[in-house]
Amino acid sequence: MASLISECLSAGTGCGWCVPFLEHLHKCHVEGREVDLKISPEEYARTRLVYHDTKERDGEVVKKALGAGD
Repeated sequence: MASLISECLSAGTGCGWCVPFLEHLHKCHVEGREVDLKISPEEYARTRLVYHDTKERDGEVVKKALGAGD
């Protein structure tokens, strides 16, 4: 499972980008809810690249991905 998460989310590189997403996915799993990010893989990848360049996380994208306000 860890290798799939690494492959799908580019987790494990040490940059910290994936942490809020992994925490959300884990919480969904523990609570028995559907495990889902509310953004496309393309938007995830695009905003991850921006994070790598700027070291600033786009809070609106994170909120959207985690379904904040749902």
